[in-house]
Amino acid sequence: RKRDAALGGNGASLNSVQLHVSDLGGDSEHSPADRGSRIAPELFHSAGVWGDVNNDGLLDFFLATRNACSYSELYEQLTPGSFSSATAEYGLWRLADSRDAILLDFNLDGRLDLATRHKGLFRLYVNEGPTNNNFSQIVLEGKACNKRAIGATVELHCGDKSFLRSLSSGRGLLVQGPSVLHFGLGDADEIDSVSVLWPNQNVEVFHSVPVNSLISLTEGSSPRGVERAATTLRLHAFPNPLKEESRLEFWLPDASDVSIGVYTLRNKLVTRLLDDYREAGWHSLRWRAVHDYTGAKLAPGIYLLVLRSAAGEAAVRVMVGE
Repeated sequence: RKRDAALGGNGASLNSVQLHVSDLGGDSEHSPADRGSRIAPELFHSAGVWGDVNNDGLLDFFLATRNACSYSELYEQLTPGSFSSATAEYGLWRLADSRDAILLDFNLDGRLDLATRHKGLFRLYVNEGPTNNNFSQIVLEGKACNKRAIGATVELHCGDKSFLRSLSSGRGLLVQGPSVLHFGLGDADEIDSVSVLWPNQNVEVFHSVPVNSLISLTEGSSPRGVERAATTLRLHAFPNPLKEESRLEFWLPDASDVSIGVYTLRNKLVTRLLDDYREAGWHSLRWRAVHDYTGAKLAPGIYLLVLRSAAGEAAVRVMVGE
């Protein structure tokens, strides 16, 4: 649960892609994945999308390319942090100039399909891989919050396993996926509970959720209703990507000393936005995407905003445009 990953490049051109893993609360946040991850270097990849294509409970990812002479790759996660190319196995060999992609269950068979482009033309690739593993697909409907529940986080519990997904409204270049959260469950055949952190920071827990189904969860509809206010850190940045200025909002469950820093994907501190005491509750500040020491605008690319307080740590990726 505490591990997250980001696909990023170096500098303004994003001309090389790296996989970065963060272990929030650990000793080496936002460090590049080790060389044993088996991810091949590629100069012209442009964007990535995560999804559990084989429903084994581990997130895989598809890397698009921005060049007609280089090819996209699909990497399966074999064990946590270890990946292997499955491009040919899924029939995606020599897929060029795809730019970006989304993973979605187009035919509602429980397997994520791929929507992308090939040499300027739209392509939909149907996943015909093995179906031995279980899955869950969840659609949220907000009542007190926004109708599509954009900004919600869902945590699904199966025995000693837990799976976390967040619902966002933006998704890359010229693509937009459906607001369906997909969970691969592996061999888990029963869901103990589904916890929803709604955008208004209330939490609701649902039980008796079936596996291998597409279900809709409506805010306020669980038998016990909304149980408690959020007790975890929350950090948002918008608009994202940003060009001139970004507005940051963060939630503190308790009064605490707070720091917010901007880091490169190599864990180098670029600028410190806040280092002060704040009361519990929502707070906001504005950031103009400049270096606080030199005043120069940050180079275009992907950065990490990291919030630290007595309650722990939260991070969010932001893209700085030209």
